[in-house]
Amino acid sequence: MKIHTNELYAGDIVEIKNTMPPPFNIFLTDGGFGSRSHDRAYEIRATGSNKCAPRNMPGHKAATYEEWGHFIAALFAVEPSAKIGHYKNAAHFHELTKGAFA
Repeated sequence: MKIHTNELYAGDIVEIKNTMPPPFNIFLTDGGFGSRSHDRAYEIRATGSNKCAPRNMPGHKAATYEEWGHFIAALFAVEPSAKIGHYKNAAHFHELTKGAFA
């Protein structure tokens, strides 16, 4: 999932991840991705407690919808104008998830 941001840096994203309960974990690619809409972008892969393995990550379990949702909500709490995955901003995220992570 790609995060387009003006305010978040890699360290901030890791700090937010550290507030999530285990087994949620992220693999953050801080590869200098550009963003046409924001100052910078990061690519994130997440692992968690799903029974399925994420693509191209053998030996791990994928993050569940709920694990992703809480993580994304925490990111939007810091920067509501970020673009995360297909969510245009925090309001769009909460609208599509019907406030499940508000």
